[in-house]
Amino acid sequence: MQEMQRNSGFLLIKCWGCGFWSDMEHVVGHLLIAELLDRYPVVYWGPESRYGGTEGINAFEHFFLPVSAYSITDLTRAGLTYFPAMWNTKPLVEENPDRYIPDQYWPIDLMGIRRPETVIVSDRHIWPTEIMRFVPPGHPAYGLNHHDMYRYIFSKYIKLQPIVQLEAEYFLKTEMQTRPIVAVHVRGGDKIFENGNLWRINALYAKEIQNYLIAHPSASIFLLTDSEDILAEYKSLYGPKIIYTDCNRTVSGGLGVHVIPSNGYRKGVEILKDTLLALQCDAFIGNAHSNVSIVIRRLKAWQDGTIRLLGEQDLTE
Repeated sequence: MQEMQRNSGFLLIKCWGCGFWSDMEHVVGHLLIAELLDRYPVVYWGPESRYGGTEGINAFEHFFLPVSAYSITDLTRAGLTYFPAMWNTKPLVEENPDRYIPDQYWPIDLMGIRRPETVIVSDRHIWPTEIMRFVPPGHPAYGLNHHDMYRYIFSKYIKLQPIVQLEAEYFLKTEMQTRPIVAVHVRGGDKIFENGNLWRINALYAKEIQNYLIAHPSASIFLLTDSEDILAEYKSLYGPKIIYTDCNRTVSGGLGVHVIPSNGYRKGVEILKDTLLALQCDAFIGNAHSNVSIVIRRLKAWQDGTIRLLGEQDLTE
C-alpha cells in the first residue's frame, strides 16, 4: 500500500444523485478522504440532487450545516486549479452527466497521490469501507469497524439544521412517549425491481415482531415504509400499536418515492426524520439490503439482541 501524501486545498463533494442515504454514504466516504488528504471538504448538492438542489441552491444545507468554513463560492475565486481538468472550464455548480461512467479517475485513485490542483472535484460514488485500509495508525478512525467509522465521521462533520431537528423532536414528544417502541423498516415501492426476493424477506418480519411483542406486550411499533400497501397491511395487523409519520409513499411495485415528482426538500426531511426517530427506539427490525436500514444500524451502538436486519441470508429454499 502506498503511503498517503498530505496536501492542502479543497475536496468538493458533489451529489451522487441517488436515494438520500446513498447520497450520504457518498458524502461520508469523501469526508474521510478529505480528512486523510488534509483537504478542506465542501459538500454541494446541486441539480443532480433529488432533494431540492439547483445550480444556485445547495440541497445538502437544507438538512445539514456546512461541513467546513468554506462554500462553493470560495472554490470559484480566480487563480484556483481543478482536478479533473474538465472543471477548469465547466462551472462547479453544473451537473456532470457522465458521473456514472468511470473515465478520468476513480476516487480511490486519489489515495496515495499528491495532486497539485487546488480543488479536487468528486461526484463518483465510493464506499467508505474502501477507504479504511488507508487510515494510518494514530488516526481516530484507525482500527475501527465500518459502523464505528461511520459514527466517527457523523459525529465530527454532520450536524442537523435546527428546523429538521425540531420537527423530529416534536413528533417524538407528541407521538412516541409510550415505551418500549420497536422500529420496523419494511421496503416496498420500487425495491422489488432491485431484489426479486423482497416479498419473501418481508414475510419474515411477522415472526420477529411477534417475538418482540411476546417479550414486550405493551410495545408500540414505529413503522417506516415507502409503501401505502404495507402501511395498510400493518395497520390491519397491529391496529393502535402502529405509529407512523405522514410522508410520501407509493404503491408496491411502482416508482420509488425518491424519483416521484414532488417537493424535494420535503422528501429529504421525511426520510431524515423517520431515520432520526428510529434511532430513538428501543429495538429495530429492518432490511439488510436497504440503505435506510443500514444507516440506522450504523448510527447507533445498538445493544446485543435489539437489532435484526433481515435479508437473503435468512431465506431457506
